Amino acid sequence: MLAELYTGLLQRVGALADAACEAIRATPGVPASTAVSDLTHAFLRRTIDDPLHRELMAQAPSVLVEQYRHINDTVAQPPIERNLTVLAERGDVKPDVPVATVARLLLAVLCEGNRIIAAAADREDALARTFHTITLLMSGLAADGVGAHG
Repeated sequence: MLAELYTGLLQRVGALADAACEAIRATPGVPASTAVSDLTHAFLRRTIDDPLHRELMAQAPSVLVEQYRHINDTVAQPPIERNLTVLAERGDVKPDVPVATVARLLLAVLCEGNRIIAAAADREDALARTFHTITLLMSGLAADGVGAHG
């Protein structure tokens, strides 16, 4: 049952990522960094606003073990890869970015960010610190002249 709940959660987040991907594709002249930043913040924000999200993100790794990795690889990673691919096509990320590897690492960072926020006494502060840190990490992927926030 936990696997089904976790999969459903990731499918809903994946749908948001795909919507962001389509919005980025539809606006070629607009910096994509804002859409990516908003999506990242929304995913992390769910840890505060949605108790089910918070519990699933906290419990899934230890309860599902190998199934957790499989669900992440097949459900959560593909939307991240699609977004990175669109960014690469637009020239918004460095040309040598290995999309699949970066997607897997970003997914791990986002999941760990959720756990950091969930465990914090001050979740709002943890959200701000975690989001800032992920933004800094992601800025290293940006092509020259493309800022972290547009």
